[in-house]
Amino acid sequence: TQTVTTAPTEIIETTTSTTEKIVQLNQTLVLYDLTKNLKAEETEYKYSNSYKFNKNSKIKGIEVPLTKTSFNLEYKGIINVNIDSSLIEVAVDNYKKEITVLLPTPKITNHNVLSESFSIKNKEESIINPVSEKDYEKIFSDQNPIMESKAIEDGIYDEVIQKYKTAIVNELNKNIDIKEYFQIKFIILD
Repeated sequence: TQTVTTAPTEIIETTTSTTEKIVQLNQTLVLYDLTKNLKAEETEYKYSNSYKFNKNSKIKGIEVPLTKTSFNLEYKGIINVNIDSSLIEVAVDNYKKEITVLLPTPKITNHNVLSESFSIKNKEESIINPVSEKDYEKIFSDQNPIMESKAIEDGIYDEVIQKYKTAIVNELNKNIDIKEYFQIKFIILD
């Protein structure tokens, strides 16, 4: 006897005289099912940072007296990281009974510096050379990439990948035939 089921994934069951069950999955339907139902939340990396700011006015490379402005800035921030689930790919090998999930590298989706956390200490400000909005913009344009690199070094990408692996295995194993007959493998794409 032969039974063909097309939802939620295509499973072809063939019962032979020895009652051996042959399960075959449709790759397109497995991917559709997976991405439609996948629930994996953005991961947050919270940090604290401090930065010592110094600036002096210069004329022809020589510092002008009484123009020194300096302070220590302490602040907090949140970096959000996620995987674009629309870029996930699936390869099904019905012969080896393997599902290989190709995961894209996680990406930073947002980086917020929490302005309410700003704390300025040891401030020396020259009337001639005050702190400007551009000075703050420069601090964060310099510091944000450093904090993002630190988040990656501290394992935020690994954490996101592990969350996705767990969510994918849980989602795929909702299909009893996948859970019983197939091995799930992962490849992380660059």
